[in-house]
Amino acid sequence: AQVKAKAKEKTAVVRVQSEKVTPAKKKAAKPAKRASAATRSEEHKRKIAEAIKRKWQDPNYRTKIITKMTSEEVQARRTKKYRKAIADNHVQNFKRIEAQRLVEQRAHMKSTAAQLVAKGERTVQKLEEQVEALREHPTVQMRAQTALANARGVLKKAQVQMAQIEMELTLAAELEEYTAGDEGETGEESWDEDSDDEDE
Repeated sequence: AQVKAKAKEKTAVVRVQSEKVTPAKKKAAKPAKRASAATRSEEHKRKIAEAIKRKWQDPNYRTKIITKMTSEEVQARRTKKYRKAIADNHVQNFKRIEAQRLVEQRAHMKSTAAQLVAKGERTVQKLEEQVEALREHPTVQMRAQTALANARGVLKKAQVQMAQIEMELTLAAELEEYTAGDEGETGEESWDEDSDDEDE
């Protein structure tokens, strides 16, 4: 009797273990994945195409979609123009600031050159007076003449530099006026283009 009871217990244990959920059963118990477009049947694809066709046959649906697409296109075009206008404005501001900086830099250089010219003229005048006063001292007069020649060379370079700076300032002013005129004309043309787009 004991042997039979043990045999029954073993049979029950084996049955319980066999009834346990295995990984294969778990995998089989998972819900089936949704079929992708590649695995759909021809019948399924045909039904989808017919449903889309029926939607497009509805005037309200078609008008709604076309209106949405048109509004998105217009909005994208306006955004592009707005961004382009901002970029152009930044470029023009940068050019204006850079031109102003160059004008200030050249003005400072002109002021420095003018100071050098004035100082050189005073030095040359003093040396000329010394050379005239040292006629009775040939050796000292010769040294003064050498210093006078050097001072005149420095003065000439300063005068040339000042003339060049003045020319650059004049050209920069003319270029700025010309550029300002072109910007005005470009602004009018862009305004006309925007008006044409709105008319369309």
